[in-house]
Amino acid sequence: VYYLIYYILSVIYCILSIVYYLIYYILSVIYCILSIVYYLIYYILSVIYCILSIVYYLIYYILSVIYCILSIVYYLIYYILSVIYCILSIVYYLIYYILSVIYCILSIVYYLLYVIQFIL
Repeated sequence: VYYLIYYILSVIYCILSIVYYLIYYILSVIYCILSIVYYLIYYILSVIYCILSIVYYLIYYILSVIYCILSIVYYLIYYILSVIYCILSIVYYLIYYILSVIYCILSIVYYLLYVIQFIL
């Protein structure tokens, strides 16, 4: 009886050991696969993040350079047009005042001639 119980318990122990190691190795394989998947996803996402960062900074710096160039062009055109406007304003007022003086002189001459004609 003792040996029978001993052998039955030995068989049960053996079966439980097999089940334990089977579960242990299955879980180990699952853990290994999940680790590989995790690191694959992690590195793929890291590469994607790196590429997107490079693209973002490239676009950012290209747009910054374009903005800078356009600002320079804008202010150059603005100041050139301001200078042209200033010169044209000076020319306009010079012509206006010269013509005003000529008109004034001609008016005086006209009225002088009119008076002289009236006297004569």
